[in-house]
Amino acid sequence: CEKNGEWENALQVLGLMTQNKLRMDTIAFNAALSACGNGREWRAALKLFSKMVLSEVGSDTISCHAVISALEKVSEWAKTLRFFAVMAECKMEPNPITFNVIASACQKGAQW
Repeated sequence: CEKNGEWENALQVLGLMTQNKLRMDTIAFNAALSACGNGREWRAALKLFSKMVLSEVGSDTISCHAVISALEKVSEWAKTLRFFAVMAECKMEPNPITFNVIASACQKGAQW
């Protein structure tokens, strides 16, 4: 699901995990977040990230990168910058990948 951007299938898998009382983990959420990004479904990625943060699973740097990447792919530079602030609030450490994706989003939005 992740590589092909089959975000709807990824979200269905998470739903089936919940229905069958299987424990969802960060890896499952991150794969679904990446599928949303690859499918250019940034709204679904943000909604899923919120659900992840509110769950007992929690998020990690990979989760944040998946959301930032989803926003970058659709040239949502302002939202990318706002989400970077959320990343800081969550005490997530940015790395070169973070800054590269943010720079790309700003470049796509002609915000240099």
